[in-house]
Amino acid sequence: MAIRLYIDNRPADIDSRTHIAITLSIGALTRPEESATGYTKSISIPATPTNRALMGDSEQLHSLPLFGSQHHRARIEEEGFVLMEGPIRLLESTMGGEERYRFNILGAACDWLKSARESLASLAIDYEKDLNPITIAQSWTEENTPIRYLPVRRDLYSSEAEQGIGIFPPARVLTADDYHPFLHIATMVEKIFEEAGYSVESRFMSGELFRTLYMSGYFSERDVAMLVEAMGFRASRFKAATATAGSGGQIFCTPLTNGPTVGNLVDTASLYATDEEGNRAFDVYDNGGCFVTDESGRVCFKPLEEVSVSFKYNFHYLTDYRMISSQELAGFNTIRLDGDDVRRFTIINPYPDKKEEINSGMEYRVVAFGASDSAYHILYGWEELEDGTVRSVRLADFYGSEAIFISNDTVGKVRNLSLMRDGALYEGDWAVYNGHISTTGQREVKITLTGRRVTATSGNPAYFDMVCFEGGEEGMSLTILPDTSITPIFNPHPGEGSVITFADVARHNCSRLDLLAAIRQMFNLRFYTDAIARKVMIEPLDEFYNRHVVDWSDKVDFSYPIVVEEVGKSAPREVVWRYREGDGAVARYDSAHGVVLGCWEATVASAVTSTTRSVSVNPLFTPTLSQPSSLQGSPSATLITVGDRQRLVRGGDSLNFPAKVVRYSGLVPLPEGKRWDWPGYGDSYPYLAFHSPEQGWTLGFENRDGVVGLHSYWDSTVDTLSHARRVTLYLHLTPTDVEPLAMPDRLANDFRALYRLTIDGEPALYRLEEVCDYNPEQASVKCKFVQVLKV
Repeated sequence: MAIRLYIDNRPADIDSRTHIAITLSIGALTRPEESATGYTKSISIPATPTNRALMGDSEQLHSLPLFGSQHHRARIEEEGFVLMEGPIRLLESTMGGEERYRFNILGAACDWLKSARESLASLAIDYEKDLNPITIAQSWTEENTPIRYLPVRRDLYSSEAEQGIGIFPPARVLTADDYHPFLHIATMVEKIFEEAGYSVESRFMSGELFRTLYMSGYFSERDVAMLVEAMGFRASRFKAATATAGSGGQIFCTPLTNGPTVGNLVDTASLYATDEEGNRAFDVYDNGGCFVTDESGRVCFKPLEEVSVSFKYNFHYLTDYRMISSQELAGFNTIRLDGDDVRRFTIINPYPDKKEEINSGMEYRVVAFGASDSAYHILYGWEELEDGTVRSVRLADFYGSEAIFISNDTVGKVRNLSLMRDGALYEGDWAVYNGHISTTGQREVKITLTGRRVTATSGNPAYFDMVCFEGGEEGMSLTILPDTSITPIFNPHPGEGSVITFADVARHNCSRLDLLAAIRQMFNLRFYTDAIARKVMIEPLDEFYNRHVVDWSDKVDFSYPIVVEEVGKSAPREVVWRYREGDGAVARYDSAHGVVLGCWEATVASAVTSTTRSVSVNPLFTPTLSQPSSLQGSPSATLITVGDRQRLVRGGDSLNFPAKVVRYSGLVPLPEGKRWDWPGYGDSYPYLAFHSPEQGWTLGFENRDGVVGLHSYWDSTVDTLSHARRVTLYLHLTPTDVEPLAMPDRLANDFRALYRLTIDGEPALYRLEEVCDYNPEQASVKCKFVQVLKV
């Protein structure tokens, strides 16, 4: 049979020493991270005049240009069928004696693997937006966006965020730091191949599971330790101050106003400063003396050099309130940081509604929110008597919005309360409280806000006199407490007000190939390259074989022995799939429960296995726990917990954490009457999770909470190791048979097919593993197959 070699589409000379035998294996073609060079063929050709011209006289020390300075391609054909084609890598040129050229032909898979080794952040994904409340909220529902900003719960000690002075936890509002960028995995995978000039064909990647996969982003960072050391400060107050709102419902934080004011928001950053009564400020420092009070009495940040800075405000105050619903209090619920930088939040009504059950002889307050003075109400309930019967009881009747009543006329539990208004069942917002609860009072608020980024210089300091409390009603008072503070943030990474590109939030220390390897490990994926059509077919193992059957029974060469062996003869006894070590909350969970979250372990059911243990660790992702949000407006909302409070860096200013893989389910409704916080302020919230038994799925490998894990993608692999046989035999193959194995065709007569072989009169289906050293000059070629256990 005629073998031909072409270099740059021109025929090359070969001789008896040009050994052309091609080995094709399913592993090298479908597991790119394990065969980074694809499949190669080393070829040696004589230095004939024709070949010298093709190789550019590369053996000559002074020949120019170098052969490798330009791209070259080679092709091996047999009777017009292409057996192999790809780029050339010149290995050596020999001069003196027998002069020859030796080079590698790189298989088709290398064509896109070269660019896949580049960093993930270098992907040219079109994204450029300002990071602001609108961008964050729009990303939750925006179609075809590569980045969504989704809520996370950072792993902090509870005392840092939740301790207060009252019996109820202080109110808290979400900020931009509570939303982290998450990158759409499908978009990145498609872009990886698009930039290499390939398209992707995949039923799996078109499915809901893969289209909802996201990985956490990673901000680009710069070292700001020197700026912190030179100009960092923490300024707070000497003592509390109280002011009462006028008709505008505002209280200012500046000494330069005739309106209601608490004075400067903070007083000093000096450890040694005292006020006229000898009070010292709470927990302050000033590294470079940059926190100053100017001649007008205003406090400001006056840096030693021009810096880009934002400020973290820790507000702690008491506000008068008025109940406006069973869920919300009216009070100072808006803080203006500077100009149009306004942050609104909800002050949650913390008092429990007792209408589900009241006790005999107790005093209660019934409130019909928003009722006019002329509205007439009657409160009824159903009392459970000692003999097991129930009776209707009239508990209260009143005009207006509220009344006190005592359940003296009852002897048992009263349930199923109903409120009548003007003779009809009232279905509006109403509640029953213990009698000592008032519809007006005072509420503690503790909130941390980060302002927009500004540029400050010595000649143009950053002032804090624009801070203003809003949302109160005339006559309501506000008391600012001494631990209110301001701290500069020298922006180690982009923040609110920054222009964000994909590269800014994809700075994980990983390559594109690492991402492909990570999803392959999760779903047992096969990557199969069609170099002619320039597409890559990606499917899980069980879907990769498309059930197309090719019958090679008549090609078996029975003059050679047929070797049968058990696939599991050298397999490890235990096989494990897991993720990288988790951070904070996951590490504590693993330690407390004696498990590894997301891990699945199986035993190969074969007596001939080795005693080893094989552990497949995801090269990129860590598992994640979801926990209640701790937000009073939506306590049932669950957020993934990220970071590690025991390993905070730069005082906790870094928002980065190890790469996490999650699914995003869009906006999920909250229970009736609950509201999400900034910036959505709606009755639903953006839901993402690693494990969601509520929605019936998990990204862990193990079964958990009645949900089947990702091990289902690997079960057939374990079954093959446990029960299948490998068959090695010789086949009479033609170029027509071999060509599709190197370059898949539309007929799928390649590694995706199932092969029927009839041995000892018994037909059976097999998966082709390897064609070993195919040489057209030989009558038959050794091939390896594995039994198909299930079709």
